[in-house]
Order: sequence, then C-alpha cells, then structure tokens
Amino acid sequence: MPDRYPPKNHTWLKRSGSFGIRHQNCERGGELCEQYRLTGNDIRDAWIAAAVQVNHFRLVSFDKGFQRLLKNSELTLLRP
Repeated sequence: MPDRYPPKNHTWLKRSGSFGIRHQNCERGGELCEQYRLTGNDIRDAWIAAAVQVNHFRLVSFDKGFQRLLKNSELTLLRP
C-alpha cells in the first residue's frame, strides 16, 4: 500500500516559495488533498482552488474537475 499522501502534518506545504504562497493557501491545499484524497494532477488543482478560496477570488476555467473543489460562487466554468 502506498504511503499516505499528503503527509498528515503538511510540513511540506508550509514552505513559502518564490511565488509568495501564503500560509493559509498551503493549509487549505492540504485540507483539500486529504478531504478528497487527491493524487497526481488533482493536487495542483487543489493548490489553485485553495488560492481561490483563501483570497476570495473567482476562478474561470475550462477544467470541470474544479467543480468538486469549489463552490459555484467561486467558479465560472467555460465551454470550449
């Protein structure tokens, strides 16, 4: 069985990288990963969704995968 991902303590998410990711974004991203048991590319989506939620943004995307991570008020889903 693979190791638990992401690690329970989220220390790997708490680093402030060159993009200036805020601590709250990191915490929320970790929560989304755990809540939805995300793997692979979905982890990147969790980071984006966390930034949207913490900063009270609205995401505009073609990616339907964000529907499970964001409320309707936080997402505008475009059609190709």
